[in-house]
Amino acid sequence: MRVLWFTVTPSLAASHLNISVTGRGWIESLHEKINEIHGIDLAVAFVHGEKKLEKFTLEKTTYFAMPGKTPGKIKRLIDRHLNRVDDSELISHCIKVVNDYKPDIINIFGTEEAFGLIGDKVN
Repeated sequence: MRVLWFTVTPSLAASHLNISVTGRGWIESLHEKINEIHGIDLAVAFVHGEKKLEKFTLEKTTYFAMPGKTPGKIKRLIDRHLNRVDDSELISHCIKVVNDYKPDIINIFGTEEAFGLIGDKVN
C-alpha cells in the first residue's frame, strides 16, 4: 500500500536537510513504526525552502520537499483572521506530489495548513 503524508515537518529527513530538532516528535515516532510494517511504502511531503519541488529517498521513505515560505505564527494568524490567505501555490504543489507518487491513501497532519484543500481535487 502506498501511503502519502502531508505534514509540517520533514520527519526523519530533518538531519538530512540540516534542520536541527530537539528531541523526537510524535510524527517521527509514528514514522519509525510505519517503517517496520512490511507492505507499506511511505512518502512524506512538507514545505521546505523556496526552491523547486525536490524529491528524494532516504532508507525506504520517499520525501517531497515542496517550495514555499512558512510565515511566522503571528502573520499567519492575522492573514487568516483577515481572510487574506492565498494557498493556491501550495495546493498546486500538493497535487503535483499526488500525481507523482500515486498513493492509495493520503493522511494530512497539521490541519492548520492548507493541505486538506486538495480533498476535492484528487481521488
